Amino acid sequence: MAMMRTRTKSRGMCLCLGIALALLLQPSTESLLDSQDFARGVPGLKDHDVAKRHPLHAGVARRARPAQEDRLDLEKVVAEAKRVVDNGTLKDMRVVIRRVKLVDPAGKWKVRVNKPELEKQLRKFVAEAKAAKTALEEARKVEKAKKEVQEAKKEVQEAKRKVQEAKKEVQEAERKVEKAKEEVKEAKASGRTKESEARSSWCEKLLAKKLKFGAADQLLATVGATWDYCGKEELRERMQIPIQKLHEQKGKNSDKQLHPLFIAFAGPGQGKSRLLTEFPGLVEQCLQNVSERQKLKFSKQTTSFMISCENALSPGDWATEELNAQRFVACRMLWQLRNANKEAFREVGAPADFAEFRVECSDSLVAEDVFAAVLCDELNHCTVVIGVDGMQGLPGFTDRSDAVGKDLPFYQVMQEVCRLVNQKEGAFVVACVAALQNVKSGLAGSPQARVFLELPRVTAVTRNKQPVLPGHRLKDLLIEDMGGHGRALECLLEALMEMPNAAATALVGAVMRQLRQKYPDAIQLEPEADLKELLRAAVSGRWIWSGDTVGNLDPEKVELIRVKFKDGDPSQCLYRIDLPYIWLHLMLSSPKFSDDLQPWNLMDYHLFESEPTWQQWEEFNARFRVLRASAFEDGQVVDIADLHRGAVIQPDSLKSTKVINRHLQFAKSGTLTDKRVLVVNAAGAPAADAFLMLEEVGAEGNHHTISECLQCKKGESRLEACDKADILVLLMTTTNTVPQSGGQRLIFVSEAQYQEYFGFYAGRAFYQTRAAKP
Repeated sequence: MAMMRTRTKSRGMCLCLGIALALLLQPSTESLLDSQDFARGVPGLKDHDVAKRHPLHAGVARRARPAQEDRLDLEKVVAEAKRVVDNGTLKDMRVVIRRVKLVDPAGKWKVRVNKPELEKQLRKFVAEAKAAKTALEEARKVEKAKKEVQEAKKEVQEAKRKVQEAKKEVQEAERKVEKAKEEVKEAKASGRTKESEARSSWCEKLLAKKLKFGAADQLLATVGATWDYCGKEELRERMQIPIQKLHEQKGKNSDKQLHPLFIAFAGPGQGKSRLLTEFPGLVEQCLQNVSERQKLKFSKQTTSFMISCENALSPGDWATEELNAQRFVACRMLWQLRNANKEAFREVGAPADFAEFRVECSDSLVAEDVFAAVLCDELNHCTVVIGVDGMQGLPGFTDRSDAVGKDLPFYQVMQEVCRLVNQKEGAFVVACVAALQNVKSGLAGSPQARVFLELPRVTAVTRNKQPVLPGHRLKDLLIEDMGGHGRALECLLEALMEMPNAAATALVGAVMRQLRQKYPDAIQLEPEADLKELLRAAVSGRWIWSGDTVGNLDPEKVELIRVKFKDGDPSQCLYRIDLPYIWLHLMLSSPKFSDDLQPWNLMDYHLFESEPTWQQWEEFNARFRVLRASAFEDGQVVDIADLHRGAVIQPDSLKSTKVINRHLQFAKSGTLTDKRVLVVNAAGAPAADAFLMLEEVGAEGNHHTISECLQCKKGESRLEACDKADILVLLMTTTNTVPQSGGQRLIFVSEAQYQEYFGFYAGRAFYQTRAAKP
């Protein structure tokens, strides 16, 4: 359409040109055009062209000839102009004028050319013709574009058609795949059914027999497994009331809140497996105490199943090998009986390898099946103890606090153990689970009653109440420095057996080499600032929320470190850090740490190569006071009870007395006004062994200066140490009796307070007070 409009416009222009020429070629009195003017008016027209080719203008150019009058054939002019435009030729219009005789077709009138007007019209015509041609070309381009668009549309439609066909093909392929999957599932189900039937054959035959009970393989196979169990009495006291409650509720209901589950968790080598090993005996002791108060409904003798999630019994593929939590527990319970029932296992064809045994156990196997095979008619009167070790090895342990965790094996196994504990009918089940980290969050969404067991420290290494460690004059110090860590004490035993007469530095060196091999991640603490924050938190004894970090470290995950929960109950989510000195020594002996940490190296082993002096005891206490100050912020307002945590403080009002803490410098001399220096007096000084100045903050915010006097002697007169308004820190070596303060300010520390007051330095205090002679 655009092209047709363009052509019409061009033809109209030609017609206009003809009319314009007709109007211009009227009689005129003007002189004829000279050749130069006309040449300038029409582009490309030369003088000689006018003379040679155009008879009209040739006469004008000569000027001598009389004006020659030509007639104008308007039709020819219009036709010629139309032809020029239609052919797209835009050469100057002189071609038209040259080819057309300007003669009146009728020959009746003569005309003269009005040159300026003709030139103007010709120029206008040329411009319009050019514009028309441009429009024509644009129209052609548009038309071409339209065609291309139409072709593109056709191609798009064709592509869409092909896409639809492809979609149909894909849908058909998916349908075939789904059908194939269903066929595979049916085949697997059929095969599994056959396999299950085959498995059920030997498994059912085995369960149909009366099986003997067999003890589990040892959860702990280290040298410390035969040592006397330290802390047994404290654990039994912790378990007594929950066991009694559990016994009373059995047979009455299955309320989760009335059936407690025992839980233990700690770092590697701190006694989880040993606790589970001792757990059945502890339950029996508790039931014995219950029987003294009331008639027992169940046997005092326990039948115990110890289930491990580690080593050879680690979880297999959950979907294809374990299948579900009930089967996971029951399969391992049945496996435990194999050594006591070798002939029965052989007769039914049970696999001798656990991996095969696990795969081939009946899909429907549950714990009650195993109970029935072992306990038979006594099922409803028996006490069964179930221990699950290494719960952190179950898939889903890291997701235990998330909603998705409830669909994963860790949570499901926890539920299965709780089901056995909570069930109203059947055997009386007491269970304990253990893991490397806190499993409290694994039951976050459950009302299940929980009792957390704090693992005891190993304070004495004996077997049948006889010492196990070879004699060494620093044995007690070294035992204390292991921080009650069983695995570290095993390393110490090996070192003492190999080097019974070695110096302390050599023995500790051997212990550290073994610990680095067993716990390579224990000393991978960077940057140094994190280590300092950890040490400050341990010395200050501040409470830390479970899940919070100290610097960038999570103390609950650092190897060789013990955390002590408030009141021994992790459900309160508050704990303090308990560092063994051997861990500190590992850190300080690492070359990657700077000398800035050396102040923490109090009375290290080289000082014990000979008997320590009384002056070393005094200096130890002074330097420890400097570390206590560094554990709090400089300028921080601190309660005396926090600054001297673990000590006996009299009167009670002194505990809440507030002072401004200052980071202190250790010095042998100083002034009574400098609050940033702790001064150690010369040997034999009549007053305090050391002193520092404190800024006390009154109840109304007023400040005044007092002194804190450290006295390491045997209770000399208070008046010799400090004034009445000051604070006396009395560090006793020979008595645990707290002296009467008479209402005066006293901070008292003796052997009964050493562990709580000195923390991981307690071994030095114990040794020093026993060896030094004032």
